[in-house]
Order: sequence, then C-alpha cells, then structure tokens
Amino acid sequence: MGTEIYVLQNGRILLTSVDIGTNEDVKEDVQRGQFFGVKSALGRYPREDTAQVLTDSVVLVFQVDDFEELSLRNPRVVLQMLKVFSSQLRKIHRKVREFLGEDHQQDSSVELLKVAEHYYKTKRNDHALHAFEAYIRHYANGSFIDRAKSMAHMIKKGDPYPAHLPPIESEVDKLKSISSSGKTNADLLGTPPMQSESLAPPPLEGMEESGESVSTYYYDALNAFSKQDYEKSIELYQKVFSIKNMKGESDRKIVEKAQFDLGKAYLKAKKLKEAESQFTQFIKKYPNSENYKKAFIHIAEVYISKGDKARATAVLQKAVTMVPADADTKKAKELLVKLK
Repeated sequence: MGTEIYVLQNGRILLTSVDIGTNEDVKEDVQRGQFFGVKSALGRYPREDTAQVLTDSVVLVFQVDDFEELSLRNPRVVLQMLKVFSSQLRKIHRKVREFLGEDHQQDSSVELLKVAEHYYKTKRNDHALHAFEAYIRHYANGSFIDRAKSMAHMIKKGDPYPAHLPPIESEVDKLKSISSSGKTNADLLGTPPMQSESLAPPPLEGMEESGESVSTYYYDALNAFSKQDYEKSIELYQKVFSIKNMKGESDRKIVEKAQFDLGKAYLKAKKLKEAESQFTQFIKKYPNSENYKKAFIHIAEVYISKGDKARATAVLQKAVTMVPADADTKKAKELLVKLK
C-alpha cells in the first residue's frame, strides 16, 4: 500500500508492470512532468507498478489530500492526468482484446460506426457525418463501408435516421455466425439452391447513369419503410435491382438484403400474393442467408393473414426445426401456440 503520488521533475524513471496476456514484464519510461502512482493512491489499493530510478532524478511527492487540493486549484493537472489515463486505458483495452483473440482493427471500425450512428440517432448530424467520413477514410475496405457511405449520403440529403435499420451489433453477429457456420439450413432441409432464376425485374433504362448506387437506393428504401411509406419503399427496393454495374461482393450482399426486405414491404402494404412470391423466391435463391428462417416465418404470416392456418402451421413447424435455435425460433414457436 502507498499513499504518495509522484511527479517526475527531471531524471529517468522506469515503470514496470505485468502483461495480462503473456505474464511478462512491460516497461515504460516516465515522461518529465508525468504523474505516477496516482491510481493506487487515490483508489487506496496496493501498488501494481514498480518504479525504478535509472539515473539521478528529482520527483515531487504529494499526499492524497495535497494532490486533491492542487487539482482543484489547477485544472491543467487534471487534464494532464486524463491524457495519461486515456492512453493507458487504450493500451489495456487493446491487450484485453488481443488476449480474447479479437480482431482489434475490426473492433475499432465497428466502434467508430457505432459512435457515428449514435450521433445520427440523437440528431447530432454534424458529429455523425464527421464520424461516418472518418470511417470511410480509414476503413475503405471495411465490411460496412456501403452502410457508412449511405448513411453519410442520407445525412447530406437531410433524411432522419432510418429507424428500421438493423443495429450494427446484429450485423456484426451475423457476419461472425456466417463465417463460423458449417452446414446450412438448406443442407438440413434438402432445399436446392436456385442457380438460374433471377428475382430482379428488368432494368429500368437510364438508372445507372444517374450516379445513384445499390447502397443509396437500399438505404433510401429502408428509410421509407421506417416512415411506413411502404409503396415508396417497394419502388426503391426495385430500383436496387436496376443497377447494372455491381461493385463486387458488398453490392451483392445488399441486393440479397433488398430481395428479403422487398418481401417485408409487400407484407406491410397488404400485398399478400406479392409477398408470398417474393419470400418463396428468396428462399430458393438464398438458402445460405441469415434471413432464411425469417423468410419462412413471414410466409407463415402471409398464410395467417389469408386465414390458412393449416399451411401456416406447416411452414412454422419447418422453421422451428432450423438451426441454430434463436430469437426467430422463439417467434415461430409463439406463432404456433397462437394458431392452436
């Protein structure tokens, strides 16, 4: 235990601590003017670092009461401490992620996007745009680059945050689930993937010349859906399919999502025949999609709306057998109970 807080005036002092992952010593030079021994003294717990004097040195020594009084008189002292603590916390955070086997680069990009979307949701659009543009600059090949670009585009147009947009955390979980999964639901159910049939309507002339993109139309459609303007949402989802110049895998994934979300828009617009057809085609074309089970549930909802309990029950029973057991499984079971 120790109650002293130190500030290096001159000389050289080395702090040694233990790495949480390797259990090896981590050494760090104390900079002139830097405080050390603060956390343990203020928190009243045993010292965690060893301070070794390497050359003749001079330090200022404060007791906790004196240090608190100094901090009240001189806010710059507190700011200096916060800078040091912030740097230390970042290092600790990085070490914890490395220890847990997480990808720090990916986590940082997701954290930045979460910050940007928080600002957008809370209508601090200047901050949101700054954060989205930072993501675009630093993570040009990131998994969510199209999401960031579209959000920035929506802010510039003055659109509100699309309330219907799935949270970024769920999108990250889906990516992890897809990358770690083995057999698909299609494998388990014996559903053959459809190789040749396309869900996209014929391209609209001139659409690709307008400078719009797959992601722009998609997020505009989500925005319209969140405003309950389902007809507009349907129109915009269909425009997604009109873009001929696809930008690789990211655009392909957006088209896949648009195919599913178009079915939801039809369902909300009470266009039951179109919704059933859309979800049926989606199931055939995308047997590996994370929305595969959801499509079955929505088809069951179509049958429920039509009053066809027998077919709804059959579809829901199939959805319940799909892996993994998750929130969608729970919803399918709840719908089955209501049908009895």
